[in-house]
Amino acid sequence: MSGIIQTLFNVNNPHGWTDVSYLFNSVFGTSQPIASAYGNGIYVVVGTSGTCIYSNNGTNWYNSSLYSVWGGDAIQSVCFRSSNNTFYAVGEYGKCAYSTDGSSWSMLPAFTTAFNSAYTAYSIATDGTLLMVVGVNGRCATSSDGSTWTYRSDLASTVSNNSMFRLCYNGTKYYAAGEYGKSATSTSSLVWVDASAYTTAFGSSGFTTGIASNGNNLVAVGQNIGEGGSNVCVTSSNIGVNWALNTNFTSIFSGTPRDVTWVGDRFMVVGDSKQVASTSNLTNWNFETACNNAYSLAAGGSGNMYTICANGSNILITGSNSSTGTAAILYQ
Repeated sequence: MSGIIQTLFNVNNPHGWTDVSYLFNSVFGTSQPIASAYGNGIYVVVGTSGTCIYSNNGTNWYNSSLYSVWGGDAIQSVCFRSSNNTFYAVGEYGKCAYSTDGSSWSMLPAFTTAFNSAYTAYSIATDGTLLMVVGVNGRCATSSDGSTWTYRSDLASTVSNNSMFRLCYNGTKYYAAGEYGKSATSTSSLVWVDASAYTTAFGSSGFTTGIASNGNNLVAVGQNIGEGGSNVCVTSSNIGVNWALNTNFTSIFSGTPRDVTWVGDRFMVVGDSKQVASTSNLTNWNFETACNNAYSLAAGGSGNMYTICANGSNILITGSNSSTGTAAILYQ
C-alpha cells in the first residue's frame, strides 16, 4: 500500500499532491465520480450507480449507506449546509437524501414530491441556510429547513424550459446555468432573472459543465456544440452583471472541462485527458503541470478528471484511470 500512495512536491511549495487512489478506488469501484463536497471535516464523493463514499482526511475512504436507500440511480450533485452541518445529495428521478456524517443517509420524499420523480435534479447549492436545486427543463425546488420543499415554477419560464446543469451561490445570489447558454440569477427573494449577458458571452449553442464564485468573481466553463464541441470559458468580475469570453483558457485547455471551484487563491478547472488549469485574475490561465503529473501517475498514464472540491488549501480531485476504475489525488 505504501508503494502505491505517493506524494509529488511542488518545488515552489513545501506541500504537494498525494495519490490516494488505492483506497479511493477500492471503495468507489468502477462507478464514475460526478460530484464532491467538503464540510465539517468530511469529504463526500458521489457518482453513477448510486455510489457515495466519504473520508475524514481525504486518504482513508469508506462506503456509505446511501446506496441501500437510494438504489442504483445516478447521484448528480452534493452540497454541505453549514447551518445544520448536513450533506444533501440529489440526482435522477428527483431523488434527494441527507446525512450529517457522510456515512448514514436518509431519503427526503418531500423533495421528490415537490421536484417530480419524472425529472433529474442536476445541481444543489446553499447559502448556508436556504437550499436550492435545479434540473431538467428548468425545474427548481427550495427549502429553508431541509425537510419541507417548494417547487419554484418561475425558473423554468425564465430559461424557456431549458435544463439547468449547474448552480452556485456567491454570497448574495444564486447562479444557474445549463443548456443553450441559458442562465438565470436569484436572490433570497427567490425571483429568477434571465442572465442574457451570460448567454451572449457563452453562446446560445453551448452547455455549462461548471460554475463557481469567490464572491464578486465568477467562472463558468463548458462546451459549444455548435462549434464542433469547442471549449468555452466565461468570466465575470462584477457579480454576474457582465460576462466576457476568455480565449486564453481555450488555448491551453484541450479536454472537455468538467468542474470548476475556488481553492482559496485561484479558480481551478479540471476535465478530460487530465486537463487542469487555474487563474487568479480571470484573464490569464496557467496549466497546472504538477497536478497533471500527479494525476497521470495516479491514473496509470491516462484518465479524466471529473470533480474538484476544496477545504481551504486542501484540494481533492477525483476521476477515472486508464483501465476501468477511479483515481483521486489530494493536495495538502
